[in-house]
Amino acid sequence: MNGNHILILLIVIIFLLVYKYDTQPRKRGQINIPKVLHENKTTDEDSKRSFSRICRSKGYPFKKYKVLTEDGYWLTLFRIYGTKNEDPTEALQKSKPAVFFQHGVVDSADTFIMNDEDKSPAFMTANAGYDVWLGNSRGNKYSREHQWLDPDDSEEKYVFFDYSFEEMAKYDVPAFIDFILNTTEKEKLAVLGHSQGATTMLVKMSEDIDWWNKHVSIFACLGGVGRLQHTSSKLVKDLANQNLLLDAVKRLGVVEICYHNYYQSLIFSTICSISPSLCNFLIELVADASSEANNHSRVDVFMAHYPSGSSLKSFEHFAQIIVSGKFQKFDYGALNLQVYNQTTPPKVDLKAIKDTKIIQIVGTADHLSPVEDNLWLKSELGSNVVFYEEYFLGHTSFLLANDMQFMKDVLHQFEKNKWD
Repeated sequence: MNGNHILILLIVIIFLLVYKYDTQPRKRGQINIPKVLHENKTTDEDSKRSFSRICRSKGYPFKKYKVLTEDGYWLTLFRIYGTKNEDPTEALQKSKPAVFFQHGVVDSADTFIMNDEDKSPAFMTANAGYDVWLGNSRGNKYSREHQWLDPDDSEEKYVFFDYSFEEMAKYDVPAFIDFILNTTEKEKLAVLGHSQGATTMLVKMSEDIDWWNKHVSIFACLGGVGRLQHTSSKLVKDLANQNLLLDAVKRLGVVEICYHNYYQSLIFSTICSISPSLCNFLIELVADASSEANNHSRVDVFMAHYPSGSSLKSFEHFAQIIVSGKFQKFDYGALNLQVYNQTTPPKVDLKAIKDTKIIQIVGTADHLSPVEDNLWLKSELGSNVVFYEEYFLGHTSFLLANDMQFMKDVLHQFEKNKWD
């Protein structure tokens, strides 16, 4: 049994408890689950479309690239390089400023186009005249490749999935940004990160601010996760403290969690289309103190593309941060002395971030990145924060909100702090 089996089992049990599958009377034990799933009442075709098909169905020029990291991972990079219905050839000939988007944990670039078209961050940015690039972190459904490691090999998988946001910051971020700037022949770009995507950027800035300032003009931090001292999700906090459970999962050989597959997506999207209240309950259990801000008509589309997979180590790293109350590097226990030359993992040095521009967007209903931890982050970042604002948003609302005023404010800051 792996992490996905457990997750899907729990979802199916809930589904069986709350949904009346057929109006026709049935004998006990005759519920036809495959029939129910394949008769998913979701009418929005975006639930079944890939990233490229969603873009093209709505009239956006699209390209896909493969990017190789220094440590051998093949990452997929998407590009929306034109406004709606803009001629692709003409769009490429224009010298548009580039914006690089990076998603959160067990997510993918899909997340930025899941809302209604006029409310999706990537489409909003493209229609504002920017060249939009969207990364996919190592190990997710689009970036599950390596030069010499096989993630499905019983031995090599332990090496392939031996990463957290530290490795993403060290290898993925420069690989993506260098590729974008080389391709566009630009000197700088803007970066927008959500959740772990923002965490990754903060780590990169703290470790190599000179490189960052040379390549990045401004950074939009959406629901940024640094210190997790005030995380309000009881479920997340309880799971973070379950060392015995984590050790048991590791002993089962689980290193990859929440990977994407057809039936998983079908189950999630079906649940959300048939019982939106149940889906909102699950979201509120983990990510949003309230789902009121969300566009409920698109939650099933979002869940059809989520989760997209990552490493168990990524979750373990965030669990360590919750338990310790510190924004720190991965804790290897007895091996810390060998890895860090000290017995405890070093903190991420946010004070090393200087002379840069950061837009900090905060959700007042965010379980995972609450206001209190964001105020701490703001104080650590100091004068680097050129714009700070709080909105009635949960952690998923940055992707699914009905009111996207925060994104309009981000685009206004991009316009105010121009780059080329």
